Amino acid sequence: MRLVELEPRWFVLHDGGQRVGFTFQCPHCKNVRLGVAVHDEGKRIILEQEPDAHGPGTVWKMQGTDFHDLSLTPSVDASAFGHWHGMLKNGEVQ
Repeated sequence: MRLVELEPRWFVLHDGGQRVGFTFQCPHCKNVRLGVAVHDEGKRIILEQEPDAHGPGTVWKMQGTDFHDLSLTPSVDASAFGHWHGMLKNGEVQ
């Protein structure tokens, strides 16, 4: 499945601001949106994440230019809440 199929949306801290993360439909159940905070090119912005098995303040490293080729590390793990645990690689949900 491709990330673009899960209705991803960027989020910013204020209108016109830098993208600091994104949300998308849970690939497991599709009735909840998962969110991740990202950093790119050495910029680090920390936000609280819910649900988040990595602990508050986890920030994912993002590679790619948009949702079609996005890769994240570490994995996104919401399994403790009954949701998806997996990787995003080159826009593919694994």
